[in-house]
Amino acid sequence: MEDRKVEVIRKKSPPRNCSKQRKAEVSLEIRDLISLILKKILQHPDKLNVIIEEGPDTVVYDVDFDPSDFGRLVGSKGKHISALRVIVLTISATQGFRAIVRIKDEERFY
Repeated sequence: MEDRKVEVIRKKSPPRNCSKQRKAEVSLEIRDLISLILKKILQHPDKLNVIIEEGPDTVVYDVDFDPSDFGRLVGSKGKHISALRVIVLTISATQGFRAIVRIKDEERFY
């Protein structure tokens, strides 16, 4: 048998450049979505606060909530927070920027 070499070429689509105005609009929509989802999960939705920190390429969403709701936010083996992060990352990536969901002062729970 003859040995054949196969070269795999992956084409990466160029990142979309999102205008500052569009990025700001989408950031607010994502914040509202995070709030909507978490208010349905947490026992104390009135204490939920989602803070946006915008950088040049990345938007960080800091989630602040009642400490007694930590288990509900994270979920079993981190399933809730992981799913939320995937949703936010997917939406932001389609719009051409990076987004991170971060639990504010997470070290206080460990």
